[in-house]
Amino acid sequence: MLTASTYSDQIFEASTWADQHSYLKGDALVHAIQDDHLPWDASVLALLPFPSVLDMMARDPAWTEQLGNAVLTQHSDVMAEEEHVFDPWRQCFKPERPRLSQT
Repeated sequence: MLTASTYSDQIFEASTWADQHSYLKGDALVHAIQDDHLPWDASVLALLPFPSVLDMMARDPAWTEQLGNAVLTQHSDVMAEEEHVFDPWRQCFKPERPRLSQT
């Protein structure tokens, strides 16, 4: 989503496409994306399975553009904040490493 926001001009069309193809899931969605030769950046294409995210971004283009500008001009600050926000969540899903027995 962060990288896709730097292509804010592509979000509305991608959101429309995702809405029109919301009945597709899994391989059918992958094939439709490939068959339609969509012209958008890979980061925007990666959001097509998440139409609600694209819809949120499309409904507030000013916010999406501001986020994209922040990603481009303050990349290290944005990534540090992303890490701060999501690190506790990531820890919840981190698989435990097997302990080596000390014999």
